[in-house]
Amino acid sequence: MTLLVKVFTALLLIFIIFAAPSTADTKSIKILSDNRHLILFEEFRITHSGRISIGVSGVSDNTYLSQHDLGHLGFFLLSEESMIEVLLELQQNPSLCILDSKFNTLLFTFRDISPPPHPSFRKSYPLTYPSKYALFFANCDPQSPVTMDVHYELFNSDDGNTKTNI
Repeated sequence: MTLLVKVFTALLLIFIIFAAPSTADTKSIKILSDNRHLILFEEFRITHSGRISIGVSGVSDNTYLSQHDLGHLGFFLLSEESMIEVLLELQQNPSLCILDSKFNTLLFTFRDISPPPHPSFRKSYPLTYPSKYALFFANCDPQSPVTMDVHYELFNSDDGNTKTNI
């Protein structure tokens, strides 16, 4: 079993065992020269009217300008229902980058980040399928340590304007 599958399995178990509904959440996190395969940012429950707004900035120039495939660094959501399928898919194909899995919801990769001198990205996504989700960052190229500022907001909005608990 590859290291990525082991890490993902451990994160899956933590998610399933300890995940509980949370309230609307806004967080800013700084990642410094991190080369982990997966970074779990948040576990949350969404109703039929959820949204996630996510942005990155301060992406280090050496990460952004590396010779590696920027499509192998990115953010994705994984629903509770699709976790087993992703795990099976990774066991069947250990070289698969989890960002290429057909069972996750890809938000964006580093290919989508604006070029230097101010590499950044920001977008809001609707989440209309009620479920328990996990927000991950994946780095399928451990030779590329990542430095970035991540800001995200998770909420439900029944009327499209008012943010309510998730």
